[in-house]
Amino acid sequence: MKNIVVARYIDALYFKKNEKLDFSQFKTHIAIGELVDNNNIIFCFTKKNKKPNTGLLLTQESIVFKKNKKNKLYNFNYLSKIGVNVGIYWNDIVYFVNGKIPEMCTKAYTEGKLFSVTSNAIIIKDPKTILLKKKVINHPADEKQSYCVIPKSFVTDIQFYDK
Repeated sequence: MKNIVVARYIDALYFKKNEKLDFSQFKTHIAIGELVDNNNIIFCFTKKNKKPNTGLLLTQESIVFKKNKKNKLYNFNYLSKIGVNVGIYWNDIVYFVNGKIPEMCTKAYTEGKLFSVTSNAIIIKDPKTILLKKKVINHPADEKQSYCVIPKSFVTDIQFYDK
């Protein structure tokens, strides 16, 4: 029997250069698919030769529950750090294609100026994001972003770089 499930999840947001920052809360996305792996939350949308071909690898932190678990970064006083250069390490969800199922979520690093902090998000101005893989790549590729909104629950570490 196939294990078809529905999951509600959130993801980081990017605003393109010259695009107005319009954020009040994260939009909830819906994934419907076959649950391939409970530990990594891998959803299969299509199969090829009875093997997952396209799908999503979601992090535990991206799943929307009635009550989200909060990490130690929720309680940090960010107000004194607004405008300071910051580097944020975080776990990103992965969309996979061509049957190349990732072993784990993508580790990402975003740096820029701390612009704002909400109850559930950290907003970075003029972000530069790289995905920390075997081959380091810019994310999103080829597009300069003006803001990056990262869910606090995705963050694994923060470094402030005072001038």
